[in-house]
Amino acid sequence: NILIEEKQKESVGVVYFDFDVSEDVKNQSKDTLKLVSNKLNELIAVYPNLEISIEGHACNSCGSERYNLVLSDDRAKTIKRKIVESTVIPSEKIFETGYGTSHMIVSGNRTEQAPNRRAEIFVVLK
Repeated sequence: NILIEEKQKESVGVVYFDFDVSEDVKNQSKDTLKLVSNKLNELIAVYPNLEISIEGHACNSCGSERYNLVLSDDRAKTIKRKIVESTVIPSEKIFETGYGTSHMIVSGNRTEQAPNRRAEIFVVLK
C-alpha cells in the first residue's frame, strides 16, 4: 500500500486590488482582510499544523504576460505580509503564488475585469 498524504484546501477569503496596484488592497477589502486574519488566528489555535496558501491574480487588460505574473506575485506577497503582521501565524507557514492572468474569472474591458485583480486566501490542512 502506498500512503499518499492528502491536503485539504479551503478558501477563507478573497481580497481585491485596484488596477496596476499590488501594495494595498481596495478599501472595500480592508474589512474582509481583518475578518480573515481573525479567522486564521482562531483556526491556528485549533489546527497547529495549519498552512496558508495565497494565490495572486491579475487581469489582462494591459501589460505583458511577464508583467502580470510579477504583479500577481506581488499581490500575494502583500497579503502574506499583512497576515503575518495581523496574526500569530509564522511566515514559514504561509505560501504565496502569483498566477498572472492564467486564472481569470471574467473577461472584457479593464473595468469589467476588476474581479480578476485579486488575491485568494486558503487554509491548507494536512
